[in-house]
Amino acid sequence: NNIYYIEDILKNFDKAKVLIMVRDPRDVLLSQKNKWKRRFLGASAIPLREAIRSYINYHPIIIGKLWSSSFNHTLSFLNNERVKFVRFEDLVLNNTIIIQEICDFLGVKFKKSMLEVPVIGSSEEKDSNKFYIDKSKVFRFKNGGVSRSEVYLSQLFSSKIMKVFSYQESKFSFPPLGVLFYLIMFPFNILLIFFFNFRRMGNIYKNLKVRLKT
Repeated sequence: NNIYYIEDILKNFDKAKVLIMVRDPRDVLLSQKNKWKRRFLGASAIPLREAIRSYINYHPIIIGKLWSSSFNHTLSFLNNERVKFVRFEDLVLNNTIIIQEICDFLGVKFKKSMLEVPVIGSSEEKDSNKFYIDKSKVFRFKNGGVSRSEVYLSQLFSSKIMKVFSYQESKFSFPPLGVLFYLIMFPFNILLIFFFNFRRMGNIYKNLKVRLKT
């Protein structure tokens, strides 16, 4: 749980500062939906079972709930002088300005080499040997890859936190018909997730309580 990590860091390390990266939940949704593909896009060392687990773990309700829960717990640090929130979109689109602000916050000197970022780790395209900040990674969900039903369900659970970080919601007059499919499949997804993650979850009840608590 983010809040416990941050509290421990601030408590045990007097000079420590914390950066919290926030990304549009619908782009997080798209990334998580395609996460299983990493094994075939440059991360061949990932076991096949892990790729399958990533595929099984995806459901728009789960991802929306986890995103909301995670940031809901960190809101108590919004005005903490040792904690800085950075929107992924601001970092990518205004990289020089935002990285300079981060450097000032951390008390380190800005270098232009900080803008030379390896283009690797994408869940949608192969790793590249180029170094730059890829602006196409912002608001990718608008170009497809996730359905209106998935976006609707994501927003249903994350709208409150989206407003805090000034993310504009996609508008819906009525819930898309596909929402019914995801609602029907949800309990089956949960069962599969338990099966594929059982050994990793430890105390299942405690794990769910911490992750899904709002």
